[in-house]
Amino acid sequence: MKYFLEKYIKEIGAHFLTAGNVAQTNSGVNDNGRVFYAYASFYPQELDLIIQLSRLEDGGCQVVAEIMNQEGKGDEEIFNFVDEWFSLEKELNARRDELIVRVLSRLKHAL
Repeated sequence: MKYFLEKYIKEIGAHFLTAGNVAQTNSGVNDNGRVFYAYASFYPQELDLIIQLSRLEDGGCQVVAEIMNQEGKGDEEIFNFVDEWFSLEKELNARRDELIVRVLSRLKHAL
């Protein structure tokens, strides 16, 4: 899952770079054993996209995507759902367009 998340978040950042919506992006993934955090930071808008995958006790996973300014304020949830680990890649790919539209809207408002 970590490899998929790294690739997914880099592709989101590259989309905005290619489209000319941002001048620079930085991304990465952290794993503390129970929670995966993927992030992409967009400049000059200074906004962060964060996708968090949390393992649930029943074996499922909660996925939350949000965008916020780099001071941790003004956060906006993009999506929040619970699914099984085996279908997360499919579900995240299905929500990719929604994610891009919501991030793009926020980037435009940040300028």
